[in-house]
Amino acid sequence: MSPARILIVRPDHLGDLLLTLPAITALRGAMPDARITFLVPIGLEAVPDHCPAVDQTDTAAFPPLLAPLERSDWDRRAVSEASGLRGHFDLALLPRPDDPWSGALIGAAAIPIRLGYAAPRTRPSLTTALPVPAHRHVARLALDLAAAAAARLGAPGAVNAGAWRPICFVPTAADEAEAVAALATTPARDVPIVLHPGSGWPLKNWPTARWGEPYCLTGKSYSWGFVASPMFLTLANCQSASCAVSISRRNAAGLSVRYVVCSRSFMLSFTPGAVSIR
Repeated sequence: MSPARILIVRPDHLGDLLLTLPAITALRGAMPDARITFLVPIGLEAVPDHCPAVDQTDTAAFPPLLAPLERSDWDRRAVSEASGLRGHFDLALLPRPDDPWSGALIGAAAIPIRLGYAAPRTRPSLTTALPVPAHRHVARLALDLAAAAAARLGAPGAVNAGAWRPICFVPTAADEAEAVAALATTPARDVPIVLHPGSGWPLKNWPTARWGEPYCLTGKSYSWGFVASPMFLTLANCQSASCAVSISRRNAAGLSVRYVVCSRSFMLSFTPGAVSIR
């Protein structure tokens, strides 16, 4: 029997892509011989590229998630995007519950098994739809689908959707070298703090200049060192602050560097009304 060919499609932001990786790792554990491809928006290839459970990374020019469906022209473009997928996969997973774009794509690709959630914009293109839970973490939603996919394909192993798995994100040697260099130039203080500000959703974002003042004041008041991207430091007017050291890479590519630094430090992620310390 030929190994299963699985396509996971997520036209989402960086954080949601990362939170899909535990499900992919679990699926790999249940189906060691499967061929797993992760299809992501252009510019976010670094996320699946850093996960050993992913065999191949593909990209598509998805419209922004907030784009009006009637003005996106996506149905026509999805047919063109699907031409490279047709005939290459046995099953497609759509981890985002109310996904406005992936259904048209996998439908046009005629993938035999199309698994996702029974949300209004996704259900019409699926062959199997799970009920949308009222309250479920994004990582758990992906794990539930991975368990259903393993069962549907008759996997030799099973996915335990109730067991939490860490995000499998492995930095490269170049990432390690840049992180070591960043830490080496951080002012000699007890704990450097890595800043990873911002979000893909405008509702969650503060103007960067407003964030910079408390960051820099906190660093000076408590003698903490900061590591961040030069874009953030410039916009936040922190470039001259003695507490700040920049990491050259940004967005998805820079995340691997921050991941390495965070393994030796704290990471703060700010959204309005909440502070997360890792």
